[in-house]
Amino acid sequence: MSDHTDPEHFIPIRKCDLLDHLCHDLGSETPEAQQLRQVARILEAIIHYEYHVKLEDLKTAYAPFDPDTETHPLVPLNRQEKLQHLEDLIQRFIWLLERANFTRLSRQDIEKAIKEGTQWGLRIDVDFSMFDKLEIFARGATTIKRKRQRGIWPWTRVEEYEVPVYRRLVIILRMKPHPHLPSYVDTDNVFIKIFKDIPRMDLEMLLPGSRVRMTRLDQGKVAVPVATGLTVTGYKVFSLGAAGLKLLTSLSSISSLVLLATLAGGTIGYGWRTFSGYQNTRRRYQLVLTENLYFHTLDNNCGALFRLLDEAEEQEFREAMLAYYLLWRQAPPEGWDMETLDRRVEEFLATTAGIKVDFEIDDALEKAIRFGMVERLADGRMRAHKPSEVLRKLDHLWDNYFNYNTPGICGNGKPPPEPPPDDYVI
Repeated sequence: MSDHTDPEHFIPIRKCDLLDHLCHDLGSETPEAQQLRQVARILEAIIHYEYHVKLEDLKTAYAPFDPDTETHPLVPLNRQEKLQHLEDLIQRFIWLLERANFTRLSRQDIEKAIKEGTQWGLRIDVDFSMFDKLEIFARGATTIKRKRQRGIWPWTRVEEYEVPVYRRLVIILRMKPHPHLPSYVDTDNVFIKIFKDIPRMDLEMLLPGSRVRMTRLDQGKVAVPVATGLTVTGYKVFSLGAAGLKLLTSLSSISSLVLLATLAGGTIGYGWRTFSGYQNTRRRYQLVLTENLYFHTLDNNCGALFRLLDEAEEQEFREAMLAYYLLWRQAPPEGWDMETLDRRVEEFLATTAGIKVDFEIDDALEKAIRFGMVERLADGRMRAHKPSEVLRKLDHLWDNYFNYNTPGICGNGKPPPEPPPDDYVI
């Protein structure tokens, strides 16, 4: 169960489910539905081809920093070339995350989350000087419900509580040599991590090099009782003086010392109990950290690039199809302006799928116009072409990605040679 606090650009519908729904709205076996499926098929192929080019560029930029690679470069990069590759990788990665509708967290956002502490009441220190590069992206800021047991007995009740989380969290980082980092930490490569359902208060637990520290209140709970017990005991013992040592053999003096030792031991024991409680909390936190890294990790490094690019590709398809479909089926002959189309798409998703989305109208129309699915009229309104016309335009676009087989032209710009005779034998 979850509740999104604010609508986001991301459309959480699989593209095949969206297409099935649109075709069902037209009548699954009607000519219009069949044409729409044909439009979707070639549109999907075109977007996939364009993103394949982006993927190859990303792989090339990431290759010098991939900690999991099994290949070796034929020509090693020098330091300056490697720095250029690193900057190129970061810029391409930011572009990819924007296409997948992630929000880039600023340094202020990260520091604010760290200062608030964890949901375990612990304080985590993160030394940002350990990072050569650090970028964090989030999507799906929402609140989910979890269960916890109140009390330590088996029959105590279980209650639900709400936890603000990020449904998806992406981190790209590169460490640099630092006195607080062990020597075995990899500072040459770039690490990419994708997590799911991470509490916003526990953002810092995913950053390497973070350290748990006691707050001043925790330190006071431990130090004050111990200091008080030791002070009381020392004062009472030294206040006896030389004359008071003769009374130590008496029963009353021994009883007083036992009472004094009990009082001192109680205060010291309270401090130790507080410290032990803190240590237990820290151990539980470390267990949760291990579980998060194991059960909440979706992908790593080069695999993360494939996953994110696939999400961005599907998002591009969904945006273009929704903009085209509503303009084609619901807009009047004179079309709609951008604001009307934006509102109608959001209403369509809220009505048919029950989801609230801040539709990215600019990006959707840019693709639909570039692919020849939609035209912008002189007055700024948008109008959709008929599916038959869209198919013709998309087919022309697809055919012209490669022109090596253009009639009368070879790869060297010369006319093709004459074909061999029918009886020619190799």
